[in-house]
Amino acid sequence: MYSNGTGFLDLPPLMKIINLILSGTLPNKMIVDMVYPLLLGIGAVISGFLGFHVKYVTKAITSLEHRVILERTKATLFDRALSNGQGRTEHTDMPRFTNPFDQGWYRNLRQVLGANLLLIFLPIPIQPPPPCVPYLKESGKKQ
Repeated sequence: MYSNGTGFLDLPPLMKIINLILSGTLPNKMIVDMVYPLLLGIGAVISGFLGFHVKYVTKAITSLEHRVILERTKATLFDRALSNGQGRTEHTDMPRFTNPFDQGWYRNLRQVLGANLLLIFLPIPIQPPPPCVPYLKESGKKQ
């Protein structure tokens, strides 16, 4: 508590805030001081979600596919650790998972956001680019 009887963010004790709410005399500054940390926390969580989904878009995978890749990698490492008997494995020979829809990070972003990134901020309709048709790397044929 500060010397003027307030605490964190210069807010009074909880009972005084409740009394101000019940009496209907809660100042606007106090409302903003209470809501700001909540909105800041929500913004941080949403920014984290945005970061993960931009990563997924650049790799052309979904969150479910990412989870499956993690589970398969973990199972492979666990199996190798058991067969090795040492509890350690080398990461150099990990299996690679190829995604037939991956066109590279820039083309993946263009596929989702459109050719001109400035147009995503304007309320005008734009034509999406043609869908990605995956190719099999071994045969070079369309799936």
